[in-house]
Amino acid sequence: MRPAKAVSAAAQARAYEAYCSPEVDLKDIAKDLGVCLGTFRKLRGRWGWPSREAAVREREAEEARRKEARLAFETGLRHAASTLVATTCARIEALSQADEAPSTDHDKTARMLASYARTLAAARLLLQQGRMSDAGQNSTQTGAPCDVPGDEGQDAALEEPRRSLHDLRDELARHLERVIAEEEARGGDGLLI
Repeated sequence: MRPAKAVSAAAQARAYEAYCSPEVDLKDIAKDLGVCLGTFRKLRGRWGWPSREAAVREREAEEARRKEARLAFETGLRHAASTLVATTCARIEALSQADEAPSTDHDKTARMLASYARTLAAARLLLQQGRMSDAGQNSTQTGAPCDVPGDEGQDAALEEPRRSLHDLRDELARHLERVIAEEEARGGDGLLI
């Protein structure tokens, strides 16, 4: 009787991958291992592999779970980024309304507005990355500024708001110019430091 053929762990793992693919013939798997079909069947039993049908079903179920988990993650990420955009836009709107009050600290307002601009840019980047992974390529869609996706469907959640980072920077610059002009009108030197 000949000694048993030694099969490396890597070769065994490759063989199991092929075993879980119904389009690969068992003879081809045995040939790749360098054994005959009968020896492969004995090795398969020694390794504790399930029947081929069970292995294929197990692999398909595993792939379905992975796909479902990936979809749930991407949907959750899109939802979180969309919520972040909506909340930040609401805070910017509240900040612009509160800024018209005479007792407003303009330095604090300017810092908050800059922080909100960075937050919006980060949230939009997350939405853009989600859109690219869904489409598999760059997409240039536009939507309304600070839209909150609701029941319009998943496409609305992927729309990029119309306000760009440059628009927000321009808005911030106009706001700072107004604050400096107000400081100078009060008799100050116009410096915000």
